[in-house]
Amino acid sequence: MKVREDKLIKQLLESSEPAVRLKTYLRLLDHDYETSEVKSVISEIRTKSSITSQLFSYLPKDEQSKIVNVYTKWQGIHWILPSLADIGYPPKEDFLQLSIDHELKWLLSEKHWKKRPIINGRRRFCASQESNGLYSILSLGFSDERSDIFAERLMLCIY
Repeated sequence: MKVREDKLIKQLLESSEPAVRLKTYLRLLDHDYETSEVKSVISEIRTKSSITSQLFSYLPKDEQSKIVNVYTKWQGIHWILPSLADIGYPPKEDFLQLSIDHELKWLLSEKHWKKRPIINGRRRFCASQESNGLYSILSLGFSDERSDIFAERLMLCIY
């Protein structure tokens, strides 16, 4: 079994797609962002990755950028941020701040929260949106006081 795993990991590391190699180093080989292999792949992922290039094309570039609805399947910020987090995109990239802020504005809005029905005195919801939001914020290095609000809301769903 070990030989087969080694062969599969070798194939993943030989991928022409930097996002595949990054995820392999981070998730399968337990490298961190300071290793030379990961640093090398990160420089490629910013410039040569077809996956991240496609994802970035939907993100706002500045405050005046027209963006699709935050929740539009696979093109909205809500779907792009966890995708970036999932491949291990490096944390604290300044250009992601605007997207994070859009995501948080949507998820923390009164309109969004009030849509959740109250049953037996407690708000009820599946929490996948909030969970993805929290996952993105934490994984991409943008945790702040708003993260606590997500965590509190998720706890309301459980207890």
